[in-house]
Amino acid sequence: MKKNIAFSLLASCAFNVYAADTASTPDTCQKRLSAGDYAQAISLAEESIRADANQRESYLCLGRAQSGAGNHADALKTFEKADSLSTNPYEHIIALTLLGNELKASGKPADAIATYRKSAALAREGKIQRYEMIDLNLIGETQQESGDAQSAVNSFEQAYKLAANDNERADCHAHLASAYSALGDHDHAISHQIKAVVMEERSGDLDHYAHANLELGKIYLAAKQYADAEKLMSRMLPVIVQAGDPYWEASIYEMQAQIKAYQGQPADAKSLIEKGVSLARKIGADALAQQIEQTRRGLKL
Repeated sequence: MKKNIAFSLLASCAFNVYAADTASTPDTCQKRLSAGDYAQAISLAEESIRADANQRESYLCLGRAQSGAGNHADALKTFEKADSLSTNPYEHIIALTLLGNELKASGKPADAIATYRKSAALAREGKIQRYEMIDLNLIGETQQESGDAQSAVNSFEQAYKLAANDNERADCHAHLASAYSALGDHDHAISHQIKAVVMEERSGDLDHYAHANLELGKIYLAAKQYADAEKLMSRMLPVIVQAGDPYWEASIYEMQAQIKAYQGQPADAKSLIEKGVSLARKIGADALAQQIEQTRRGLKL
């Protein structure tokens, strides 16, 4: 999604604390990591570790860079080393959560869940509520991706009880909506996603609000409530156009195309797909353009 908006919104933003933990040289590992230059980030981190083998922050940055480069086996060892150098519950929580993410990426969901649970337990003992919530959401995500959506619901409900503000509650509602949708319980899914939309409208930015509405549209489609999906997108489009955000405008055209196709209007659907692809390409959003093209193929337009 746009600006790295992914399913686990809180989990993806929770570790920005590392930005202040890297070396003070002008071209740090963290800066290279943020720029997506994983090779240079790895080089800088390794250089820092050679100078000080107990530099925990360098191992954290190295592991993230290795993961970004697809070197998951190396990243696992690096995060294990970072955890061994942790000296307080907070540091252990960060290292263990990143290790859990890497185990998940390596196709080891059971090990990932066990590691997230260790991190959540430390957060609970230390009364670090936000990180316990994050770990519970990560446990739920992993359970859902492993086909156990009911257990995911239970984990997300536990996480919701720890949410401290509308942004966190919106994220938990979105998780619950996705899990209920996977279970085919569309009524509960819609209810939770509407709550996510309301909270994002009240407390989130345009990106999160647009993303929440598009996720609601997807749930309406899954429930075959095409009229509701159409009304939702018709309300959203002028908001996005007025805001001058072509990325989300193209995304709405993609959603509207699906609605038209499911309603038996292939000509209108094809026209909307073409508008979406053209706009995405115009702004250089190649991944979005490819996604819309994939939608076209799925709809056989």
